[in-house]
Amino acid sequence: MTKTDPHRPTLGTTATRRHRRDRLAEMLPELRAQLEEQRRFRAEQLAALDGHADGTADETDARRAVDAAIAEAARWALHEIEAALHRVDEGRYGVCVTCGEAIGLERLEVLPHTRYCPVCQPA
Repeated sequence: MTKTDPHRPTLGTTATRRHRRDRLAEMLPELRAQLEEQRRFRAEQLAALDGHADGTADETDARRAVDAAIAEAARWALHEIEAALHRVDEGRYGVCVTCGEAIGLERLEVLPHTRYCPVCQPA
């Protein structure tokens, strides 16, 4: 007998799978809008940081290090957002890229760019 993981949504019956699919289809426009808004924000954030990148004589090394860290995080987030939009376009959104199981709808609402279920999420 296979032990079920309480953190992994099970697909269950055909009716349960159909309900999840229908619910995801209902949520998809809002999730896509959230992803697109996040993409705009990150692109603007990177543009603002790039405008800073030239630096001024009074800019400290610490400030440049902070800006570099923020820019790296923004680039990573932008990559994840664009990958999520690509999965939406390909019909693979909401499925863990590691195990192929459904990602919980609640998780997608909180982290619309996630590619992993909680079990497969890297630490």
